[in-house]
Amino acid sequence: MSTVEQGIIHDIQFQLYQHLHKLSMGFFTEEKKGNLISRIINDVKIINDSIIAVINSAFPRSAPDKLYILFFFLYLTGSLHFLFLFFCLCSLIILSKIGNSLKRKSIKSQEKIADVTSILDETLSAIKIVKAFNMEGYESS
Repeated sequence: MSTVEQGIIHDIQFQLYQHLHKLSMGFFTEEKKGNLISRIINDVKIINDSIIAVINSAFPRSAPDKLYILFFFLYLTGSLHFLFLFFCLCSLIILSKIGNSLKRKSIKSQEKIADVTSILDETLSAIKIVKAFNMEGYESS
């Protein structure tokens, strides 16, 4: 799921970058560089969040619903106490691993955003030179 999501985001970012090189010089003189960088990064983030929301909507059952069902079965049969404790222990271990993984991915994500911001800054700073020498195709490949 993550590979597909990242592939879609990569394609969108690449198309945006190519489109950026096709815009006229008048566009870059009217728009602020920081505004363009912010819009590009935030728009891709919004699309990413939308993709995640669509994927998550395919699984309508939430964690509290699953816990209510588990408590109901636990209430019906007392022999499930040990199974319930085992389930809680396993889920705590899994959740701690997920939390650590999310922390590492968050750090990597912030580094990637810094890289993208740097590339966009360099591109927008030198767009006049690139356009003057008609090198848009070289820059976007």
